[in-house]
Amino acid sequence: VSDYHFLYNQSLISNKPKVNIDVRDADITTVLGILLSNTGISYRLMENNLVVLKEEQTGQLSSPDIRITGKVTGTANEPLVGVSVTVKGTSVGTTTDANGNYALSVPDEGAVLVFSYVGFNSQEVPVNNRTSINVTLSTSTAELNTVVVVGYGTQRKIDVTGSVSQIKGEEIAKQSVVNPISGLQGKVAGLQITNSGAPGSSPQIRIRGVGTVYGNANPLYIVDGVWFDDISFLNPNDIENISVLKDASSEAIYGIRAANGVILITTKKGRNNVSGGSEKSTYNLSLGYLLQDGIVEKNRFERYTAKLQNDFQVASPLRVGYTITGSMNKSTDIPGSIFHQLYSAAPIVPVYYADGTYGDPNDFTVTSSANFNPQVTLDVFNQKSKNYRLTGSIYADLKFARHFTFHTNIGGDYGQNEARNYSSIYTATLVQRNSISRLSLTNGATRNWILENTLTYENRFGNHSIRILAGQGAQSYQYRQSTSSAENVPNNSEGDYYVTLGNNRNVTDFGSLSRVSSYFGRANYSFQNKYLLTATIRADGSSKFSGDNRWGYFPSVGLGWILTEENFMKSQSLFNSLKLRGSWGKIGNMSVPANLSVLKVSQTPQFIYVGGNGTTATGASINTIVPPATFWEKGVGTDIGLEASLLHNRLSAEVTFYNRKTENAIFDIPILGSLGTSGSTITGNQATFQNRGVELVL
Repeated sequence: VSDYHFLYNQSLISNKPKVNIDVRDADITTVLGILLSNTGISYRLMENNLVVLKEEQTGQLSSPDIRITGKVTGTANEPLVGVSVTVKGTSVGTTTDANGNYALSVPDEGAVLVFSYVGFNSQEVPVNNRTSINVTLSTSTAELNTVVVVGYGTQRKIDVTGSVSQIKGEEIAKQSVVNPISGLQGKVAGLQITNSGAPGSSPQIRIRGVGTVYGNANPLYIVDGVWFDDISFLNPNDIENISVLKDASSEAIYGIRAANGVILITTKKGRNNVSGGSEKSTYNLSLGYLLQDGIVEKNRFERYTAKLQNDFQVASPLRVGYTITGSMNKSTDIPGSIFHQLYSAAPIVPVYYADGTYGDPNDFTVTSSANFNPQVTLDVFNQKSKNYRLTGSIYADLKFARHFTFHTNIGGDYGQNEARNYSSIYTATLVQRNSISRLSLTNGATRNWILENTLTYENRFGNHSIRILAGQGAQSYQYRQSTSSAENVPNNSEGDYYVTLGNNRNVTDFGSLSRVSSYFGRANYSFQNKYLLTATIRADGSSKFSGDNRWGYFPSVGLGWILTEENFMKSQSLFNSLKLRGSWGKIGNMSVPANLSVLKVSQTPQFIYVGGNGTTATGASINTIVPPATFWEKGVGTDIGLEASLLHNRLSAEVTFYNRKTENAIFDIPILGSLGTSGSTITGNQATFQNRGVELVL
């Protein structure tokens, strides 16, 4: 048994004769000299008992390895422990000891040593026939200069006064996730992710608790400037980075939809998959396919995605570009009650009897709550779904007058969802039977668009740095859904499911339309790169509200103090950066029912008008009450944090206290049934609740 390891190409020894040698108490060089004599093979004895075999060069003698020793220190002449020292282009390497010393062998004087250490800038040093090489590593400033995506722009992380977490897309792509947000699990403090497990389903997301008790409690997603409620159409491999805005100060710039948090997503440009370009243009094309089976038999989800992106430098001050993403998915669905039945089914009831018929709970003494056979429920359920989605945006950036940038962006979200459900005629058990077939077809259409324009002024003079942003936006959200059904439709084939082939036909539909107009602004100010101020204001008007309550105003302010820039901190060596920050802000919630201010009239086949001459027509009923005064839900939040980078940037820490209160939350209030509403309720602002806590990140 030997402690030596050999590295060689199999073809090097494939045609060489076998050699038998007998040696005792010989060192490795003697053994290798005898073993490889007259074979045309030379060797290198490397660090860590690695022997590299290679073809001997004709007419050349094998030169001995060069032994290199040295010491690695920091800028304060302190020894650095555990520095990685490797020979560039090889796997040969070592690490420094407790005194910063190292030693290793290199194959020749032309080798290059690479010194790398967490929190320090790496160095490459040529050997140049030296046997002693001492190196001083400088502290890396990469952590301080990390750029994070914030609302309508980017900032150095050290300059951010709010609570923002950013994850690189490559961290998401490493994980086997269907929805990119699932890849954030365990990576962002205060972010709670609950996956349902159903194929293709979107996870439930909560940022620092629940921000509303009515409507959609998920955060706002912004993908390349376009607003979404859900991003299940995105391929995780198309993501460049994800920023999670967690405090009211960071979120307030998005006003109307920020009550539940904001997640900013930037997709990849000009690289990965099929990509390329020149100095004046870049392009990116990606295609994706996903097949996912559920944990229940027959449950299957398939998704196809495509993304095309182009950027063009039209002129020195003008850049334009577009992004288009298409997605199609289809699924074979399962009944929503199947999991309840699986857990509640009586264990004494067999799935099938010996003759192949279904086990009938009625043949056994079971309670009425378990009078079902889950296999029957699964076998007779027949539903398929399809979803088509096309999203995209077009932008232009124009720089002028040295300090100004005008940005315009228009985006759209166009979706179509279809579901087909067929209940056939069957008799399986005493209870589980159906004597009339029924076909149901559901079609939904999403038509959303957003237009935003911003003007940014940025300048630095003396110890002062300032950036001012002013913007205007408009949005439209429209959804319509229709459901048609009929009985006794023949069950011939998938292509024969038509409502017109049955009788007792029925059609219902509904829809919603809301529009928003917005004005917003932000000012960032820095003095001597150590005193920071961020202030934002946003005004949103929504058609969901009536009268004077249509407009909401959402201000915020954030302060930061970089203590390590103070003179009294210059002599210390523990902290590379230390920042104290605090913020306050107001945010709004538009994720409440649409058309609250519109009186609704219901028309169903049950309402029949009979005229004087016996003629009939579909009747109508007013079944809603317009609330006397319904206004914005508003969240008020305070955030205080301490961020530190220490031990030569090898350790970063962040502790944050947050307190957020939702005021005048919207929910249904019970009213007298005699008033004629469909649910005996009226919607209004009647609640206040609070989320607060402490986050610690290392």
